[in-house]
Amino acid sequence: MSIASRRHLLGELAMQHRGWLMSQALKMSRNETDAEDLVQETLLRFVKTFEDREPRPDRRTCVSWLSTTLTNLFNSQCRKQQVRKQHASDPVLAERAGLAPEHGVASEFNVSPEQFARAVAKLSPEKQATFELYGQGKKYREIARALGIQVGTVSKRLHDIRVQLSKLLRSNDKVN
Repeated sequence: MSIASRRHLLGELAMQHRGWLMSQALKMSRNETDAEDLVQETLLRFVKTFEDREPRPDRRTCVSWLSTTLTNLFNSQCRKQQVRKQHASDPVLAERAGLAPEHGVASEFNVSPEQFARAVAKLSPEKQATFELYGQGKKYREIARALGIQVGTVSKRLHDIRVQLSKLLRSNDKVN
């Protein structure tokens, strides 16, 4: 059997469960668009997973696999949303994640990247160096080694940077 015909058969098998999957996705996401996306991704993964396997999965295997995959995709989607929220509310994390202005610091504080850079420039040279290394994705231990300081000092500086940047970016003059 050719791969194209096998995919077609698997697609038909998966589509038999589409209505049930959609109802499960709606219960989880409570949003029709998100539920549709979850179902589409689940069905696509099903076809890709089983296209090279013989024999064709039975009904019980299909239901179990589809249910597990749908749940895992939903949980993954929730984790990603939590991380995005955390990054958007924390200027240091947003800068490190490289979030676009419309999705990160600029939208929350209503500042441009230039205003954010000016706020960073108001940090002490020690904090700027710490922030720069952190923004490059360095771990606390690597930052400590590079700056010749203790890991606890790195942690304290990053905390202070978060507080200071939040105050600067929320101030009325928007760091002009």
